[in-house]
Amino acid sequence: FFNKHDYPNPHITAIDSPDELCFCGSTADIAFLYTEASGINLTTAAQQLYLNNPNTIIFIISSDFELLDDAMSIRAFRYFTTPFDTDRLCKSLRTALSQYYSTNSKIIINEGKNNYIINASDIVFLEKDERKVLIHTMTDDLVSARNMQFWSDTLKDKCFYRCNRAYIINMNYVDSFTTDFVYLSRNKRKEKVYLTLKKFNNFKQTYHMFIQNSAPYA
Repeated sequence: FFNKHDYPNPHITAIDSPDELCFCGSTADIAFLYTEASGINLTTAAQQLYLNNPNTIIFIISSDFELLDDAMSIRAFRYFTTPFDTDRLCKSLRTALSQYYSTNSKIIINEGKNNYIINASDIVFLEKDERKVLIHTMTDDLVSARNMQFWSDTLKDKCFYRCNRAYIINMNYVDSFTTDFVYLSRNKRKEKVYLTLKKFNNFKQTYHMFIQNSAPYA
């Protein structure tokens, strides 16, 4: 698959037990969990994978449809039954790689004499403050001399939404919303972002589609 579609050849690691997963300490960009392997627990394995890399894309392989709910609870990307549907596997891998490159895309923030390089996925929201734009991540508040229109044009990923002229949010961090505000989870606290009333219906529809497209399916 990788050779055929001109992707870089991945480094593949096969792990035979949950204990080995815990002790190896390596990160996985994409992981395939085979539920019928001896001693595997989906929740425990997923927690360890996310601990090593919060952006791990997890595929579940099982012949037991009753595990579908468990797969959804751990945010599995896809759920496969054996034997594999090769066409669906290839299509799913293309989608996963598109998400991977989008999630891991880098942006440069020019803050005076300093330049910061961060993952676009680390942005919780952007806020216009007079002539500057504040870029809020989970841990930092960075100042950009670029205007909001520049960032609106730059952040093309489907997870970003412009609530009004002063705010762009990352829908991955949405905790709840009303007709007036969107609440974002940021480092164990909630941030309140103003939502233009005339955009409420559009945001609601866009967010629901975002959730549906992000959910796993059988």
